[in-house]
Amino acid sequence: EEAVGQYGEAIGIRRLLVEEEGRGELANDLATAIVNLGNALQMLGRLEEAVGRFEEAIGIRRRLVEEEGRGELANDLATAIMNLGNALQMLGRLEEAVGQYGEAIGILRRLVEKEGRGELANDLATALYNLALAHDRKGERGIAQTAAGEALAIRRKLVVAEGWEHLQQDLRDTEALVAWLSHRGGWWW
Repeated sequence: EEAVGQYGEAIGIRRLLVEEEGRGELANDLATAIVNLGNALQMLGRLEEAVGRFEEAIGIRRRLVEEEGRGELANDLATAIMNLGNALQMLGRLEEAVGQYGEAIGILRRLVEKEGRGELANDLATALYNLALAHDRKGERGIAQTAAGEALAIRRKLVVAEGWEHLQQDLRDTEALVAWLSHRGGWWW
C-alpha cells in the first residue's frame, strides 16, 4: 500500500510537469509511473484499478508512438499492453486478454524481425507464452500449443545458440508448458 501512495505522488508531480508546464518530453516518464502504479495495484489484487492505470499509460504511449512518431517507445507501448493483458487474464476476461497479447506480439514481432531488435526477442517469447496460457484457459488447446511452441523456439535459440544463460528458467517454464499442453490437454483452471 505504501508503494501505491508513492507512485501516486510521482504521478502527480509528473502529470503537473507534463500537463501544466508543457514538459511533453516527460510524458513517457509519466506513463512509466502509471504502469508502475498498475503493477503495484495488481500485486495487491486490485485488478480493476490496475486495468484502468494500464489503459491510461497505453493511451499516453500510443499517442507518443503513433501521433508524435516516437518509434523508440514502441517496446514501452508493447510492455504496457502486455501488462494490461495479464491483468485482464487474472480477471478472467480472456478474450480481451488475448486481444491485448495479440497487439503486443504484433509490435514486438515487428521490432524483433523487421527492425532487428534481437534484444527484445525474450519479450516476444513472453507475450507468446502469456497468449498460450490465455488460449488454454479458453479451451483452445491447438492455438495455445502453437503460441507456446513459438515461444519455446525463440527461447531455445536465445539460450542455446546465443548463450543467454540468464533465461534458463524461462526456457524450462516454456518447455513445461509445451509438455503440459501436448500430454495433458491443457491447464486445470
